Amino acid sequence: VMRYDLAAAAWPTTVTTTTNVAIEAQHTHDDANNVYAVGNGGTSVLVYNIGSNTLSSKTSTFGTTSEPRIAWDSASQLLYVAPYYFGTAFYSYNPASSTQTTLPSIPDTMVSDVFCSDRSGHIYAGGTYSTTQLWQYTVATKTWAKLAAVPPFSNGNNGACTVTADGWLYYTNGSSVAKLQLL
Repeated sequence: VMRYDLAAAAWPTTVTTTTNVAIEAQHTHDDANNVYAVGNGGTSVLVYNIGSNTLSSKTSTFGTTSEPRIAWDSASQLLYVAPYYFGTAFYSYNPASSTQTTLPSIPDTMVSDVFCSDRSGHIYAGGTYSTTQLWQYTVATKTWAKLAAVPPFSNGNNGACTVTADGWLYYTNGSSVAKLQLL
């Protein structure tokens, strides 16, 4: 685990470990200075605590992983995980109790790289990477819905998204950027 020190303008090594992060895994952070990633072939959630500079591992049973997506939701205090890029499985994970819950699968043929949270009760995901469809998962109702407005380009590979505090979803497919006002 490395972090960039702005004052020193350097990348000092902070923690060395033999624990494996899943290949091309996304990471996220919570509101208590913890950074999370899926590790060890889906059998763990890795937790790096910034304050104590420690890395720990919590048990999970996500099964096969490939480019796992992970996002934090502050409203529910849960992680949301799509463990397999070419699949539709979707889970919530409680880092406080190390428990996971199977949730309704994304209603598309796969989960693309595009995956983020607004941190207030919604998860956003791109579907099949050759389409322009974006999906919104509502934590309270455990339901997926198509976003009516979509960017003018396909999800592509190497895409990403983020939601700002003022309600904009920023979305990229690796070469273009669009923004969408959320309702």
